[in-house]
Amino acid sequence: MAPRSTRRDVVAALAAGAPVGVAATRAAPADETTASGKWAQFQYDPANTGHAPDAWGPAWDVTERWSTNTDSTGLTSPAVVDGTIYAGDGDGTVYAYDGRSGDRTWTYELDGRVTGSPAVVGGIVYVGSDENYLYALDAASGTEQWSAWTEAPIQAAPTVANDRVYVGNGYDGTFFAFGATTGNRNWTYDIGDKLTTAAAVDGETVYVTADGAIDAFDAISGEHRWVNNRVGDVGIAPAVHDGRVYLGNRDGVVLALDASNGDHLWSFETGDTIQNTVAVGRGNVYVGCDDNKVYALAADTGDQQWVFETGDRVSTAPVLAGGTVYVGSYDNKVYALDAASGDLKWEREGPVIDSAPAVVYGDLYLTNSGGNVAALEPASTPTPGGTPTPSENQNGTPTPTPGGKQTSTPTPQANNVGGDGGLSLGAILSTFGMVLVIVFLAVRQLVGD
Repeated sequence: MAPRSTRRDVVAALAAGAPVGVAATRAAPADETTASGKWAQFQYDPANTGHAPDAWGPAWDVTERWSTNTDSTGLTSPAVVDGTIYAGDGDGTVYAYDGRSGDRTWTYELDGRVTGSPAVVGGIVYVGSDENYLYALDAASGTEQWSAWTEAPIQAAPTVANDRVYVGNGYDGTFFAFGATTGNRNWTYDIGDKLTTAAAVDGETVYVTADGAIDAFDAISGEHRWVNNRVGDVGIAPAVHDGRVYLGNRDGVVLALDASNGDHLWSFETGDTIQNTVAVGRGNVYVGCDDNKVYALAADTGDQQWVFETGDRVSTAPVLAGGTVYVGSYDNKVYALDAASGDLKWEREGPVIDSAPAVVYGDLYLTNSGGNVAALEPASTPTPGGTPTPSENQNGTPTPTPGGKQTSTPTPQANNVGGDGGLSLGAILSTFGMVLVIVFLAVRQLVGD
């Protein structure tokens, strides 16, 4: 195990001009943590992007397939893997539900509350408790595989990458990397401040926010790479994408930092506190805010692309799948927004959703602090020839958006397939004409011979 280091040691070294290493950000390999058909951990992947690029959810209309109540409080955001939904609660119970039927598969009682979302990788459910332990449970049965002492309560969701589980404790500020198979400590680092948010891992760099600062470490060795303590009052997990780290703070400012050294790239000021992790994908950063608005900002510049206003404060981190942004609000609604324009696709009223949703195989899975679990599915399948969802690479006629910007709506292309799946009349006549020409030429050739 590497010796324990502290952030303050590194800050002192920086002040003295001592080198502490430069991050070499590499893309994370495609593996089961981001496989299609899975929402394996908080905000989809180890980088907390909230973007499932190969997934799709209810985009046209939505209906509830099932819902249930756990008779508990404080359900975490769900993880969904191999058709099973996993979540923990404030009573210390970990739940597994069948995604199709809503039937409860198993439960496991921990000694303390669960406040961070489970991570489910390699057939193992990883979850922390406020009784100072990180647990590994068999995903199929709920049987405990191992537990690891964390010295203080775990309030954050664990992040799984590089065959390691990364998590910090909530009181004394120690950050851990445990072996995913054994639970053995690989390394620790004393940040010195409460760690209540999930780490983000991009390749072999891990990013951690705490008490007005963000730290970057070598994910394998634990070597401290850089710290930026000019990010304001940060209370949310960072998201990392394409060489940038994105985060919001309680002052309502969205920040983009260079992932390799922590340098400030751009900032954007919203109208109120940002209490949930941002989502990143399709060239934008999506931000939910206490000013009742969802913002889309250009990921490279921070320019506002559009803004959508809900009926109350935004209650969840946004998530993105199939060109649709899903987000909850304290107005008791879940919203589906067009990712390119911000236009409303649908909204559904129900119990307040205050945990980030998960999107898998066309379904939207929801949990909340009241103990509710629900599965939403498309109410109908859109017919061919309907209005397509704009993508970031399509061109067409500019259309006004809620934020006053203009985006492009593609012109639908002609469809030569009939509504019943058969060939159109024009196609049949064209084919018949070609046959007649071929027969005529063949007969003339025979006569000529």
